[in-house]
Amino acid sequence: MATVSFSASLRTRKTNSSSDAKSDRACQEFYSDDYNYVGIIHFSGMDLRNKIITGVSIKATSASAGYGASHTKTVYLRKSNYQAAAASGVTGAGYAGAALGTAVTFLLALLLALSTRVLTIISSLGVTLSLLLFVTGDYKNGGIFLLLAWLISPIGLPLIAEWLWRGLDNVRGMMWRIVFC
Repeated sequence: MATVSFSASLRTRKTNSSSDAKSDRACQEFYSDDYNYVGIIHFSGMDLRNKIITGVSIKATSASAGYGASHTKTVYLRKSNYQAAAASGVTGAGYAGAALGTAVTFLLALLLALSTRVLTIISSLGVTLSLLLFVTGDYKNGGIFLLLAWLISPIGLPLIAEWLWRGLDNVRGMMWRIVFC
């Protein structure tokens, strides 16, 4: 598999200013005053048309969170509204386009992928146990274990969450997407 890498120029603008606050780094900082910092990472000459991207790696460093160690930091990733590294007259807020996600979103997706495998194993064991109970004639407990195995399965758990979150009509739509799409 071919690998390519690009270098980026970094700069930081205030949300309410069109001049660079920092020209050697891309910072994301929040202030309770009237502005925040917007970090701009610019990959000069990187043309992604008709390319398939299988992975992107960005190394971000972070100091401890402000106002004490109990506060968390979230790195937001957004599409830029401008291709130029330093568009004239554009504030930091003007650069920030649609959200691409956050580092927190990535970590939650990773956790979900890992937990899906674990839940699959647990639900498979539950189905096996319920079948053993059915064979021995314990239909009540076999049925309970079968229901519990389905509830914690990678299909059952999202359906329950969808039902609790949005109601029964959306569960029907979700089932339709799982079965027919």
